[in-house]
Amino acid sequence: MKLLTSLLSPFGRKVHVTAIECGLEQHLEVTNVNVRDPNSTVPSFNPLGKIPVLILDNNEALFDSAVICEYLDSISNRPKLFPTNGEKRWEQLKLHALSDGIMDAVVQIFVENNIRPEAVRWTEWTPRQLNVIQRSMDVLENCVEGWGDEFLIGQITSAVALGVVQRRQLVKFGPKTARWMEKVGERKSMRETAPAPQ
Repeated sequence: MKLLTSLLSPFGRKVHVTAIECGLEQHLEVTNVNVRDPNSTVPSFNPLGKIPVLILDNNEALFDSAVICEYLDSISNRPKLFPTNGEKRWEQLKLHALSDGIMDAVVQIFVENNIRPEAVRWTEWTPRQLNVIQRSMDVLENCVEGWGDEFLIGQITSAVALGVVQRRQLVKFGPKTARWMEKVGERKSMRETAPAPQ
């Protein structure tokens, strides 16, 4: 399988972490792409022109990151990262969605401040996204102590989302979140997918 992504994409990192947690990293070729390149092949696999994209061995393509992660979990022989039913499933999917939202807000801030021409930037946009991140992180601060050693799709996505917030120095962690991040940062999947210092 080939993963089309950017080495700085938190959504791509989430997929890569999931692959490692599923024991599938040896079957995954990670390919760094630039979706802004007019010659990019990404739109031929994903008409939305977005990454990550997982190209299967039969050349079929899967997107977006949530779909890819659930696919990897479905073919893994390890205990499931996506609970199949009951309250635990909805708890994990809700946490997954919340943390995806944090990552989306980070991407929105990056685009607004680094890609959008300065003359057409909306001054209220970045503070609005920072508020999204802060509210979401307040929720996580109240959750992390109850997770214990659990590292399912919700915690995976939270760890990646918090990692990109930390790297871009957007919002300070609460003490419980900081302790949890220090702990999960020791996992093989988190160490091996950590972006190089900017």
